[in-house]
Amino acid sequence: MNQIYQILLLISLIPSLPHKAGTQQGFVNYPPPPWNEGSVNLYENWYDLDWFGLYYDGGEGWIWHEKRKWIFLVDDSWGGAYSWVENKKEWLWFSKFKHPYYYNYTQKKWYIERKPWYEYGKSKYK
Repeated sequence: MNQIYQILLLISLIPSLPHKAGTQQGFVNYPPPPWNEGSVNLYENWYDLDWFGLYYDGGEGWIWHEKRKWIFLVDDSWGGAYSWVENKKEWLWFSKFKHPYYYNYTQKKWYIERKPWYEYGKSKYK
């Protein structure tokens, strides 16, 4: 019963995408895989993940990402992670299930991960 409450709480914390993506139905295996499942170990704590990119695992939650630089990750137990981006002083949420979208909690906006960053809803690039 406790797992059901945890799932409902988590779903209520993840904002929905601001577009019509259709409905998704199905069963979810509990617990879901961690955000970094499928990472390829390249060399001494250097990893590559097809949807996330190249990163270095610095330990204790800190990683160095090729685009975001130093970030602190907290696994959300739902296949995604909350991340503190040190050089921007912002909290983000991302998941392989929502990629290439990520949510910026500091700005309360969805973005599409592109170069340059695309701000969803305002149809503009940053």
